Amino acid sequence: MAKRTPTRRKALSRKGKKPAKRFAPPPALSGLMAAFKGQKSLAADPKSLNRYERTLPPELAAPVTSLKRRFRENQLNFALSRFYRRTKKIPRESLIVIDTNGKRVRSFAKNGALIDTKVYMLKVSKKGRVTIFNKIDSDTIRGRRRGKPAPQSVRFFNAKNIPKGSNIYKEYVNMIRRDLQVRGTMLTRKALDEGITIDTKGDLTPFYDQVTRLIKKIAMSEKAAFSFTITGSMFVKKGGDELDEMIEFQSDYINTQEFTKIVPRGKNIITHDPTILVRKRLHAAIASALEMKGLVSVSSVRRIRRLSMNKGKSRNNWNVKYSNGSIEKWEGRGMEDALVQEITYKVLPAARSK
Repeated sequence: MAKRTPTRRKALSRKGKKPAKRFAPPPALSGLMAAFKGQKSLAADPKSLNRYERTLPPELAAPVTSLKRRFRENQLNFALSRFYRRTKKIPRESLIVIDTNGKRVRSFAKNGALIDTKVYMLKVSKKGRVTIFNKIDSDTIRGRRRGKPAPQSVRFFNAKNIPKGSNIYKEYVNMIRRDLQVRGTMLTRKALDEGITIDTKGDLTPFYDQVTRLIKKIAMSEKAAFSFTITGSMFVKKGGDELDEMIEFQSDYINTQEFTKIVPRGKNIITHDPTILVRKRLHAAIASALEMKGLVSVSSVRRIRRLSMNKGKSRNNWNVKYSNGSIEKWEGRGMEDALVQEITYKVLPAARSK
């Protein structure tokens, strides 16, 4: 029997020399560079017929599923190998977002618009185990065999595979909050951090119109249901010798599906003007914040006074008609008038407002 030759590591250790230190790749990445060496792109995605498997003979359905599984597996390995080639040290226990070419994605938005890149979201543990958080391609499932993950668009990424209480989920939410806000409001970083300031001088109509235009931009550029809230503060000037006050407010959630029809491959359609909806949500938020201080805005006083049912009546006898048709006494008749001089607000995604 031939004597086995010692490996290079053992031979160096016998001579008292230590091998050169090098970053050890995770087990799932080892050998991938050799497998895809010199390969610049993958083959075309084989047409999947697995969804029609019930109508196909078994001898045709099985090979198609096998081709799809092989393509998804090669697609993932190709991206990981390219990422490993570009990265000297892979971060451990943190969220890693890469595209199908292995390039790391650090932001979901670019130039105020959400990118359309398909990505993999993964984590590398301390022991080198790779966990993919993408959804499983249903066309790669056959029998009891687990399917292969597919790259997902950032716009429609499904994060249900990411554990909600983990640090990975917090990193994902932080990226979504930061980039959705940049993309949705189409504003500069300074405006996002400090908010948008508008001089009202008692008339809230310019504030309502500005927010409505901003919300229309968000609805037209969004390809999925998007919920957000308006939060901010208002500088209130009271009557008499009382000091001015800064009061904070936050509106109820506004969803783009309430007034928009989403067209996946085209321009979204505004089904009806959201001006009335936005005015109601913002007016309710401002009125509620002022009511807690025992105040009512001058603009509300003017609006109630102009109603036909209140002409020629004193303030104590003013009435208001609610959406259900009932007519009741106005709640602000005994409150102090306040002039809203300035409002600073932000448009925040629903997740960030909490």
